[in-house]
Amino acid sequence: MNSFTRRSLITRAMMSGVAAMAMTLPLAAQDLTEIRVINAPTAFEPLWLAQEEGIFEKHGLKAEIIPGGPPDAMMPQLITGQAEFALTSGLAVMNASAKGLPVQLVMGNMMSQQGTVATAALIAPADSGIDDVTDLAGKKIGITSLNNQPHLALLMSAADKGMDIDSLTFVELPPPAMVTANDKGTVDAIYALDPYMSAAIQSGYVKVEESVSLYMDGLPSVSFAAGSEYVANNPDIVDAFIAAMTEAEEYANANPERVRDIDRKYTKLDPEFIANRPISTFTPQINAGALEKVGQAMVEYGWLDTAPDMEKLIAPQAPRAE
Repeated sequence: MNSFTRRSLITRAMMSGVAAMAMTLPLAAQDLTEIRVINAPTAFEPLWLAQEEGIFEKHGLKAEIIPGGPPDAMMPQLITGQAEFALTSGLAVMNASAKGLPVQLVMGNMMSQQGTVATAALIAPADSGIDDVTDLAGKKIGITSLNNQPHLALLMSAADKGMDIDSLTFVELPPPAMVTANDKGTVDAIYALDPYMSAAIQSGYVKVEESVSLYMDGLPSVSFAAGSEYVANNPDIVDAFIAAMTEAEEYANANPERVRDIDRKYTKLDPEFIANRPISTFTPQINAGALEKVGQAMVEYGWLDTAPDMEKLIAPQAPRAE
């Protein structure tokens, strides 16, 4: 064997070894697609589980989770490329899409469903004398943001009960500050989201009405959204994100103790409450029929001139409810 042949064999062996090593490297050591995901103050557990359990890496993604503000403020962040995805209000995405902003729903996270554990409700102090929505005429209601699900659901409830909807006043409050604001008299009742709702009830508040579940059954109340241009130009990344978060939601449903671990780590809620609080089911599917019904209500109450176009609102690859 001449020296050239020997060198060729050695080179081939080295290249084969490098290829074999690359095939066995953990995903973290290989190239991952970086994405930024804006977080929400509710139903955030699967997002953190996707990060902590290596589910994003399994699907070829490296996610940076960004603290989020009001849902409406997330829409410009998606459009201008400050983030690729956002955990946000389904209604906020509908509102933006109907007004011509290029944003889309890519998958669900939590669905409003009658007959299941409610993740949000209108609540008030036990001694407030507020037992029904009709008791709120001329009073102030704390909500996480204006023009969102609780806002619209309470208007629908008030109209259904024959009230003048203009007699209701809504005040924006951050979820962790709602109970304090109610206790100080800043508002008379609050539409609280879990885990804060359940904590407030445990501390002495009473449930007045689950307005969102009653009037928006099937609505993807907490969903993942993205800019329409990003969805169109990056279908593989969107597919990978949907696959990762679907797996994370299924993992959360099967492992409630890990959901509680996330609550302990990322909230300041009482540990005893976290250990015993009810945990709702996470759902990746989007119910187009429920979206259409709520879209019509948004037109009826003057929020929109025309209902959202479902083809523009829902990303083509979004998982849909049957």
